[in-house]
Parts: sequence; C-alpha cells; structure tokens
Amino acid sequence: MQNYLLMNVLKNLFVLNLLALLVFVSCDDDDDGDSNPAPGGISLQTDDLLGEWRITRFIEDNEDETDDLDDFTLEFMDNGVLEITRISDSESIEASWLLSSNGERLTINIDDDDARRLDPDEELEELDDEWIFVELSGNTLELLEEDDDNDRDELTLQRN
Repeated sequence: MQNYLLMNVLKNLFVLNLLALLVFVSCDDDDDGDSNPAPGGISLQTDDLLGEWRITRFIEDNEDETDDLDDFTLEFMDNGVLEITRISDSESIEASWLLSSNGERLTINIDDDDARRLDPDEELEELDDEWIFVELSGNTLELLEEDDDNDRDELTLQRN
C-alpha cells in the first residue's frame, strides 16, 4: 500500500511538472522593446532622409491643411540640422531633427519664434513633433503622428 501511495504522489508530481513546463514553453515573449509600435511603421536610416523634401500632403485632425504648408521645403542635413525654406521668397530658418535609435521615428524641433517669423499663421509649428515612418516609396515619404487624444496627423513629403 505504501508503494502504491508513493507511486501516486510521484505520478502526480510528474504530471504537475509536465503541465508547468508546457505553460512555460507556450508563453511567447513578443515584447520587442517598443511600448508604442507604429501601425504599419517602417525603419529608416539617416541616408534615407538626407536632402530636400517638399510638403505635398498634410492632414491635421482629419482636415486637409496641405495648402497651409505646401509653400515650404524641408532640407535634412547629416548634422541634425533641418533647414525650412519658404519657397515663395526663399526665406529660411534652421530647426533640428533626430532619428530614433530603431529608425522608426523622426523628431522635429522648431523654435516657436523662428517658426512664427517664417510663418505668421503658425502652421509650421504643427510639424514640431515626433513622427512615425509609415512608408517610403520611391521619392515619397509618408509619416504619421498621434497626439494625446489619439487624433492622427498625416504628413507626406516628396523628395526634390
């Protein structure tokens, strides 16, 4: 009888250990380190951005505001400087840009006073944000920005 009880205890321990092992093995660690992954996002290198781009589409809070920014070009330089030029009179300001370490996000920093000097309507300030790369197709770059209330702004740039 004692052997029978011992065998049952060992059998139950074996089954419990097997179940624990199955649970452990079936768990998938899918944390890629990005707590806010880009929907459909892509990763770019610095060289993908360098050069002059024209704003060809800007959607803010579901409203097409492209006309407010289509008179500007953005020139990304390899030293983190972003030159923003108003096409109509060649007036420009310098801002800065930074590519995230994983290449999925672009942060643009524009001084408010400089932005207002170049754009009294203050539309340029809408670019001063962190953007997610969505697609790079040929000479067209699509970006997305989600603000605190989950509204999405869309920005499309065309390489000059």
